[in-house]
Amino acid sequence: MDNRHKLEISVSDNGPGMNETVRRHATDPFFTTKDDGGGSGLGLSIVASFVHRASGDMSIYSEPGQGTTVRLRLPRVTAEGQHQPNSNEAVPHGAGQRILLVEDQVDLREPLAAILHQIGYTVEDVETGAEAIDLLEGGAAFDLVLSDIVMPGGISGVELVRALCTRFPDLPVILMTGHANISTEELRQLDVPVLQKPAPVSELAQAIADALGKEGDADAVSTS
Repeated sequence: MDNRHKLEISVSDNGPGMNETVRRHATDPFFTTKDDGGGSGLGLSIVASFVHRASGDMSIYSEPGQGTTVRLRLPRVTAEGQHQPNSNEAVPHGAGQRILLVEDQVDLREPLAAILHQIGYTVEDVETGAEAIDLLEGGAAFDLVLSDIVMPGGISGVELVRALCTRFPDLPVILMTGHANISTEELRQLDVPVLQKPAPVSELAQAIADALGKEGDADAVSTS
């Protein structure tokens, strides 16, 4: 798309800047120059993924000692062509089924848990795949597992699915990711639904209803 038809957002700082190696890897998942515990290395990666999904592009200009400028270019949308979400749009609603939410980022986990409660599900959330397996093996009963794919250390979402297929083969699983560079071949082999974060509430609710074997419009309620 011609840049004349894009909206550019530019953010600059006067910090220490980046060398070329750091700049090239700045949007890689979990890449960080901070000490252990100082950062997840996911911020720029998630931003880059969202921009890519919106058919935009992102560039980073930086030199050591000269600060950094990040430019986002997003497609312009005319008022006539803009889709306005319908707050009264009906979505499949749960009936208290128990969902195990596996998400390592608390700023994503808490809002997602609140959304799941809003559309009628009972939610228990954990940070890691290992915690999820421990809960299930300890006898906790769930109707569905909703898990992030990319989680630092321990068990990834892909590994969690493989473990659950062996130990709890009848338990439905839905995976989520905010990254565009996940191996699609690997996901096809798993044969589980995959949602791109942030998924619209209607899309999330429909995926859960489908995974639970419900009719898509059986218990529709308003999200308003």
